[in-house]
Amino acid sequence: MILVVVMVAVILFILLEVKTAQAPEPKEVAIITGESFASKIKSEESATKIEALAATDFLRILNPSEVVDLGEIIQVEWGLDSVDKVSGLVINLVRNVSENERSNYNGATGPITLKPIVVHEKNGELSWRTGQVGCAPTDAPTWCEVQPGEYYLESVFYDQADFSLLGRMMRLDPEPQVLKTIRSKNFEIIGTPNLEALKNEVFSLVMHNIAETLGVQHGRGVFNMQDFVKTNGEWQDEGDKKCLEYELVAPFSGKLRVCGNPLKRGATDFEALSPIGYASADMKDYQSAKKIAETIAHEPYLSRVKFYTQPSPEEAGYPGYDVIDFYEWSRANPDATTYLSSSLRDWYYQNEAWVFLFQVNKAGGSENGPDRFNDLVLVKVEKKGACIVEISAERSFKTNLKTDSLVCS
Repeated sequence: MILVVVMVAVILFILLEVKTAQAPEPKEVAIITGESFASKIKSEESATKIEALAATDFLRILNPSEVVDLGEIIQVEWGLDSVDKVSGLVINLVRNVSENERSNYNGATGPITLKPIVVHEKNGELSWRTGQVGCAPTDAPTWCEVQPGEYYLESVFYDQADFSLLGRMMRLDPEPQVLKTIRSKNFEIIGTPNLEALKNEVFSLVMHNIAETLGVQHGRGVFNMQDFVKTNGEWQDEGDKKCLEYELVAPFSGKLRVCGNPLKRGATDFEALSPIGYASADMKDYQSAKKIAETIAHEPYLSRVKFYTQPSPEEAGYPGYDVIDFYEWSRANPDATTYLSSSLRDWYYQNEAWVFLFQVNKAGGSENGPDRFNDLVLVKVEKKGACIVEISAERSFKTNLKTDSLVCS
């Protein structure tokens, strides 16, 4: 009986010890209100962003979207981990196509400033008008227009800031060294394309097409052709292309329609609305008139040279190297290999007459030979015949073949 009582007492003692071990004293609890908790999270997030920003180089446009209007002024921001050795920055606008394709597009690309940006701090910002970039078409830095399209900005950091970006560039010693390059995200510039580049491209193609069709002399003569080609300048829409119509006036005739893409070079189509030819069937065409004028221009000089075209030494009477050195023989016979050299310098059509300007000179022979000449000869060809209007050395040539009244000399 005593044994049972003792066992019960032991069991009760063990149970009490277990219960006490399962209920330790509660620890203090830190209470954070909703406002202070949110502030703490925000503060931690800001610190994380600042830490990430400080550890990352960047270049970006500060714009709500990745689409900007042509000509809109936007802010461009950049940042660096360190400005150690960095002195200058150039930010370039680059079209987002492969390097091989970039020359196929109209519109300028290049630096968004005319001079390098001087870098003092790790972070910087500038304003940029999206419709323009720096260029130097005449060696003087200026602004050129950007066309709509997809682009990105590229910042190039240099160890110098005092150097020329555009135009005539002086060679520096030492030359600026690129330290780092950063690219922004792509963005799109939208707006109405500038059609001036397309107009120039189309016009040039029209002139050459007409010149090829009619066999008109290239060079300065192609520029004269523009006086005989007219357009009302009204663009017509055809899909993604713009079209202009051109009409030839006397002495030529014909009508062309040319279409091109204002954003891409070389994407042009020709359509002959009426055949390219001459306004009158009984008038002399360009090639026929030129042949007559050439004959007239050469006549005064034929007796002053030995040959009409360049002769071979044998044709000129040279006995051969085994007999005498050619140059020694030429000095002894200064006129033996002389011939007439002639080239068309210019042409025009006025008052129902073709006008051709030739440069005619005495070629070959000895430099110190007698009766050397190098003249300009102006010839007029009309229905009733042809004549020389003026012969003179280039320095003293006076006649304006486009505007002067042409009278036979």
